[in-house]
Amino acid sequence: MLGLSFLILIGFMLIAEAAHMSHAEIFGQKVGVIPKGYLYFTIAFSLVLEFINMKVRKR
Repeated sequence: MLGLSFLILIGFMLIAEAAHMSHAEIFGQKVGVIPKGYLYFTIAFSLVLEFINMKVRKR
């Protein structure tokens, strides 16, 4: 499930960047750019939690 959510997240980011959605307006409001730091933090946080989960299951 974690891997699938990563694929969806990264796929959405790639499609949004390729379509230049940062310049688009939806319902009169600019979409803006999603900073890559949010993506990297999400992946790193999930990996840390998964490693902790693996360590706890060993015991």
